[in-house]
Amino acid sequence: LKNKQTGAICELLDKKEGIMRKNMMGKRVDKSCRSVISPDPYLAVNEIGIPPCFADELTYAE
Repeated sequence: LKNKQTGAICELLDKKEGIMRKNMMGKRVDKSCRSVISPDPYLAVNEIGIPPCFADELTYAE
């Protein structure tokens, strides 16, 4: 019985049809972008740099 339950849980989690990929990854969203992570010696450790073209597209006036 225990192996059957473990197998059922594994089937829910893995593969393309699993819960993780089906519900939590790969959703289409508006206002998102992707870029390559690269170091910048002029930024502090707790800062990130966003390219101006992304910043213009992703920000809005309140």
